[in-house]
Amino acid sequence: MRRHDVPEHWSKTKNEQYTLHQMLGSFDKVANKASQYWAFNYITLGEDYTNMKNLTPSLYVWEQANMTYDQIRDSVSLYINDTLI
Repeated sequence: MRRHDVPEHWSKTKNEQYTLHQMLGSFDKVANKASQYWAFNYITLGEDYTNMKNLTPSLYVWEQANMTYDQIRDSVSLYINDTLI
């Protein structure tokens, strides 16, 4: 991720929980820029997908598994840049 692509705020707490429209999910990281939020969840053994849908243009959910560090970095960067207003 290029430096200027980093959102204004990265959460520092793992497993933050957000309730919205009666959906509950735990995420590894949450980032925001202005009124946009991205929730990231890398699924490992024993974890479940939240299966939350995007609430465009305010909340975007990224959930993946079985990726290398480089694949995660590139995918997250692309996801943010493609959805950033």
